[in-house]
Amino acid sequence: MKWVTQTVGRVPRADYRKAQEDFAHFAKAAKFRRLAIFRFNDAQESDEELQRRIWGIIAGLKHGDLLIHQYPTWNSKRYEDMFQREASYKGVTMGAYIQQLPALSNERFEADFPLEILFRYDFLIAHTEKMREKLQELGYEKLIFVSSFADYVQDYPIRPKKFLRQVVYFGDIGMKPKFLSWSNTTMLKVLGPNHSELSKSDSVKFGANPNLSVVSTYLEGGFGFLERDSRKTDDYAAMSFHDKLSLFLSAGMPVIVYDDFAYAEFIVENKLGFAISQISEIDEKIAQIDEENYAEFLKNVSYFGELMRTGFFTGKLLQQLEGLDFFDLVEGRPQLGF
Repeated sequence: MKWVTQTVGRVPRADYRKAQEDFAHFAKAAKFRRLAIFRFNDAQESDEELQRRIWGIIAGLKHGDLLIHQYPTWNSKRYEDMFQREASYKGVTMGAYIQQLPALSNERFEADFPLEILFRYDFLIAHTEKMREKLQELGYEKLIFVSSFADYVQDYPIRPKKFLRQVVYFGDIGMKPKFLSWSNTTMLKVLGPNHSELSKSDSVKFGANPNLSVVSTYLEGGFGFLERDSRKTDDYAAMSFHDKLSLFLSAGMPVIVYDDFAYAEFIVENKLGFAISQISEIDEKIAQIDEENYAEFLKNVSYFGELMRTGFFTGKLLQQLEGLDFFDLVEGRPQLGF
């Protein structure tokens, strides 16, 4: 039997919750069963109470099963530790699909999300080759797969895109001076809370403030902008998957990324958008694009977005797992045998 975990409930961010939902959705199409993990505060529970809770979640696991755990659950360190141990006692082979790596994204998370727990898994699935190399550098010696891209479920029809000389940002710019003082003449359209009273630029336009599930219906044209996350280090940005990349590409929207982002080279080579080293370059880049150029971007993104919406990359990843002999029983415990 094949299983995949999914954290449900109050996940810290909507895009983190969406990423887990979508991976579980496409894994289900590949005959994986879902294990729902609720996010909650376990501070008032004893070890015995927490253990019984986890036993209920993993009751269906059997010796020889394959479990892909979407890491992290966003529960406590104690929960992550106990979940891994209790599931492994049942004789399953466990891999961790890394949705986020808090310990590497910001040093203040290292204590709550120690790599020691993650490194106990039988194999890992990383975002990029750079992330794989980093994990190996940090001491992980077992197999690490690399997921090409994160697929994305779109619940609404994809709108045809117009040739518009604008950049679209989805999020809150209230604490982002570079956006509030946008110096480009290219319009910045913000889909998020309206901070027009703080904006110092005539080139900033506030649109709707949609929730994540309907953002694609507000994307008319132009380029989606993937900004740096101030809560994460630049090194992490260079090895991880940007949360909004799948959102824009699956919605048929070309993107603008920083040239040190993990997927920047791929995006430029496949004409899914363009890369910049700083925001001031946007005007020059946009000025070089005409309707014919934009149509080529749309053609490429349309093809790529269809792959993401149908789970192509998840299916490709899971096929790699299907083709491997995971179980070489040694002393009654399943060992990876490649």
